[in-house]
Amino acid sequence: MNGATVRELHLMEDFEAVSLLYADIWGSEPGDSPISGEIMRALSHAGNYVAGAYEGGRLVGASVAFLGEPIGTSLHSHITGAVMDTAWVSPSRCTSGSGHWPAA
Repeated sequence: MNGATVRELHLMEDFEAVSLLYADIWGSEPGDSPISGEIMRALSHAGNYVAGAYEGGRLVGASVAFLGEPIGTSLHSHITGAVMDTAWVSPSRCTSGSGHWPAA
């Protein structure tokens, strides 16, 4: 149904790309993204979840989440967004300009 591949991110260049993607999705200036690459790097380094969705090699969505208590039993989704011009995001599944991950 969709050609998107979701993978965890670990490189600073990937975190910066997500920050720019979020700025575009939320309509803010690149330096005013809802979350910076540096914060994503810190979260990832501490074992939390930072992932990107790629379609044809293009970053089309991302999600940042952190572990809750007790560790290993919950994950708080802090921010998730996707571009609207991708095959797996439909307007009926989107709110406030951000797309939800497809149902598993």
